[in-house]
Amino acid sequence: PVLLLDEPTAHLDAAAEARLVAAIARACTGRTTIIATHSARLAAIADRVIDLGDRA
Repeated sequence: PVLLLDEPTAHLDAAAEARLVAAIARACTGRTTIIATHSARLAAIADRVIDLGDRA
């Protein structure tokens, strides 16, 4: 199974973001997951990060 998320933590306060990141981390276990994000907290749970920089 593949999980694809586009800015899932956008517009959340810090507490809500932390709860969602924890839930996403659990949901990603055993799945290929692609996440588009600006959140450093969310990127920190990734096995691999591809930074598009100014090209995005």
